Amino acid sequence: VRDLAKVTLVTQWGWKRPHIHHPELDIVVPPMLKVDKLIRSSPFRDAQPINELQPSSYKYLLSFVGSVRFHTPGYSMGVRQKIFRKYNQTASFFLRDLRGDSRQGVHKRMDPAEYLQVLKESKFCLAPSGMGFSTRVYEAIAQGCVPLIIQDEPDSKTEVDQAFVELLPWPTFSLRLMQADIPNLPQLLDTFPDEAWHALRRNLACVWPRVLWLQPDNEAPGDQTVSAATSKAETISMLGRDSALSNFDAWESVMHTLSRRVAKRRGQTLPPFEWETPASSCKAVGGSVAVWPSNASRERWEQTVSSARLQALSL
Repeated sequence: VRDLAKVTLVTQWGWKRPHIHHPELDIVVPPMLKVDKLIRSSPFRDAQPINELQPSSYKYLLSFVGSVRFHTPGYSMGVRQKIFRKYNQTASFFLRDLRGDSRQGVHKRMDPAEYLQVLKESKFCLAPSGMGFSTRVYEAIAQGCVPLIIQDEPDSKTEVDQAFVELLPWPTFSLRLMQADIPNLPQLLDTFPDEAWHALRRNLACVWPRVLWLQPDNEAPGDQTVSAATSKAETISMLGRDSALSNFDAWESVMHTLSRRVAKRRGQTLPPFEWETPASSCKAVGGSVAVWPSNASRERWEQTVSSARLQALSL
């Protein structure tokens, strides 16, 4: 085990604990998803005019569909359980526990197409952890929903790194809060500035290929029966006019991370990297933008969050 201390691990679970993830060594990557289904239902595939969508037009302020596991306290660091217990009856939230191991809420299976539709109808999509990594953040990104990442463990005061944190500016396309914010979650989400939310969603249209494996070759090792030509044809079919985006996907993000680390260790100039991709959806929105138009607007939001935390502690 000691010999592995300096080995770079490629992992899907970025919890910053000494026995789990070393940010200076390891690389967090996205899980392999059924990307063909995600892309075919994505608003980014046809470069829909997402700038015309207003925050008020969304059906749900926040959504979450998945297992809650009330009887497993460590699951999701307790985030799913806390939110479900407190906000299961909140009208602006869509919360669905699919396991049915409690009496709270509605428990039934949900068709994948219905689940993806819920994501597209949500202003924010909750992205907690699971027993380890979770797919929620990447599914939300693919459907154009701003991920609400709550992945901190209060007792150890640790958090979870997302995929390619060295390359991707996560605060420009996701919202991250803490478990301390759960008591005031509806108010915080409802008062999040519309201009900042628009910027987050606009940036999603530019970054989404970076966190998806866009080559449709997710067969188990040893079972690969798809030829390179067939794989390329499937990629073109899936991405349409954006077929070149397979050169800007998660695999390329891994290669960029490795090449930059090698250059850094050798004292060389870091190779250039641009997180904004040439996706047609990115071109349709006019490229990426800054989330906060000024330091003052960002500081006002941060003050709102801090005040809400203090209020929750005083109760």
